[in-house]
Amino acid sequence: MSFRLPDSKEPDVLLSFLQDISNNNENLSSEEITIIASLKDHENEDIREAVAQSLAGVEDEAAVNILIALTTDEDSSVRSWATFGLGNFDIPNVTNVLWDRIDDEDEETRFEAISGLAKRKDARIKGIIARELSTGEFGSLLFEAIAELGDPDFLPSLELLLAQSSEDKTIDEVWLKHLKNCIDVLKEY
Repeated sequence: MSFRLPDSKEPDVLLSFLQDISNNNENLSSEEITIIASLKDHENEDIREAVAQSLAGVEDEAAVNILIALTTDEDSSVRSWATFGLGNFDIPNVTNVLWDRIDDEDEETRFEAISGLAKRKDARIKGIIARELSTGEFGSLLFEAIAELGDPDFLPSLELLLAQSSEDKTIDEVWLKHLKNCIDVLKEY
């Protein structure tokens, strides 16, 4: 795959260009990463988000550095995608970047960082997960992080949460399914 930036600089055209790349980014060359990188500071947050999506999971130092830079973007969706994109890289500077996002004001970004650290089995994340559980305000991404960490110490809290939530008809069924799955995973430890 070889490409160049579209002649049109219209956001919709650039967005379509980047979305096509994000669907097939396994074999990006250094030159192609440089082309994508040229859009990382674009004034349109959707373009910056699409840059993060295009480079998510790309194992290349330049791509990782672009994602690291985007984790501090002013737009929460850009930060979230960049943090997600770094989640599978187990290298020290990425671990530090994930820790920098632990207290992000955006819940999704924060939980992407927690998930990335849980994948690394970073024992320090246990206290952060407990803190998030105690707030009562969290999505299913936190359950994924708990399952990734694989610490059965969370079982009593999760089982209590399930018992309290099962009868509540206002709770989303998908959320309950993720909770049950997390409990099942932890029971295997």
